[in-house]
Amino acid sequence: MGKKITQYTNNVSVNPDLNSLLDLSEKTGTTTFESRKWTLTAFKTWVNSWVVAGSVAWSSITGKPTTLSGYGITDAVDGSGTTDYVPKWSDSNTLTDSSIRETSGNVGVNVAPDSAVRFKIKETSKAATLRSENTWSSATGNTTTGSFQNDAITTSGNSYGVNTLVTGSSIENIGVQGRAQGSGSSNSIGGEFSAEGTTANKYAVRLLDGTQGVGKVLKCVDTDGKANWGYITPTVQTVTSSATVTPTSTNDLVTITAQAAALTLANPTGTFVEGQSLMIRIKDNGTARAITFGADYRAIGITLPTTTVISKTMYLGIIYNSTDAKWDILGLNQEA
Repeated sequence: MGKKITQYTNNVSVNPDLNSLLDLSEKTGTTTFESRKWTLTAFKTWVNSWVVAGSVAWSSITGKPTTLSGYGITDAVDGSGTTDYVPKWSDSNTLTDSSIRETSGNVGVNVAPDSAVRFKIKETSKAATLRSENTWSSATGNTTTGSFQNDAITTSGNSYGVNTLVTGSSIENIGVQGRAQGSGSSNSIGGEFSAEGTTANKYAVRLLDGTQGVGKVLKCVDTDGKANWGYITPTVQTVTSSATVTPTSTNDLVTITAQAAALTLANPTGTFVEGQSLMIRIKDNGTARAITFGADYRAIGITLPTTTVISKTMYLGIIYNSTDAKWDILGLNQEA
């Protein structure tokens, strides 16, 4: 075999002999009592009988350790985990579950993944659920950077870059709040929005009132290829002619275009807020018509009109006074 092997416990030595697979000399003490030249199979049979005779199991010679410590490894990674949970190190060599879970490509943090969204976070003890900080800057001048960018792309239906629903009983429920802090001559802009595309309506900002769509509170209109601040679309109640006309809290303007009978302006209805304004425009149909006012209208610095002027337009400017629960008429202007 070209190599000497010595087993001291059983006083067995194997010495090289190139003419045989094994050249064995067995010794007890200092006396050699047998010398054989065997094949490997014959040698194994002999050793097996020798091991049995010595009450040593063959597996003690050929078996492998069943634990890492059996190999002398004492700093192996240990711990346990749960299906779908992303593991984390709880110490230098122990893995355990983190608060992040993944199922079918959907991720949840502190909450089970939601099949309807790709990423979901649940927070119960922190002031902010998600905060992003971007410290990258460019030396080339005017470049666009952002801590958070969301590209919403679809071929049909609605595309929402950010879709926020806030519910609760707190004093203020704010869907989106923008705050910018800076110094020097640069601009600090809390929120900046633009609307681009080929659609007929481009709203950089569109706010709906509490009933979700009764009236547009604010919108941006596109007149030069950019989203520019535009106008607030007033809500108008238009009446051709009626014996009684009742303004409502959703009206910015009440216009009567061809009054053909005596007119009573009834007290406005609905929920008004302090300082809310209302404009009333009246024109008859070519015949002067009498005008009377509900008890909650109050003239301030003017005399209330009692009749129209034939075929002339009249404007009444009104402000709601919540302290006195009155609609104060502050202005009267008559077409010359």
